[in-house]
Amino acid sequence: MASFEHQRVCIKFCVKNGFNGPQTLDMLEKCFGNDTLSRSNVFRWHERFRSGRESVEDDKRSGRPSTSKTDENIDKIKEMLSENRKLTIRELAEDLNIAYGSVQDVLVSDLGLRRVSLQNWCRKTSISCKKRTALKSRKT
Repeated sequence: MASFEHQRVCIKFCVKNGFNGPQTLDMLEKCFGNDTLSRSNVFRWHERFRSGRESVEDDKRSGRPSTSKTDENIDKIKEMLSENRKLTIRELAEDLNIAYGSVQDVLVSDLGLRRVSLQNWCRKTSISCKKRTALKSRKT
């Protein structure tokens, strides 16, 4: 997402320097490759900046506000996990009466939690688990 805003800054720069839409698109494709905004989006943002727009951020969208991802629910999830770290996402969702995906989003995005298994951790280290345990047993 941040890449999109970065590309919008580049589009704004091109507009300020007098480049037309196709030239701007070519420059973005050279710079960002396959991650370039679509042709229609580049032209749309080019026209917005040419019309005098200054902000590179998206416009606010109307829509249904989130009722499950509130500060109150985030605090409740944090409190419940501090009391019992073995709670599952399903149990948290049922206790708080909110969606499973909302609880999962709070855990990952807001609380920065993720599940780490020892098996996966050992695969990623340079020394295997067997070697680590052998080294520990020699030291004691």
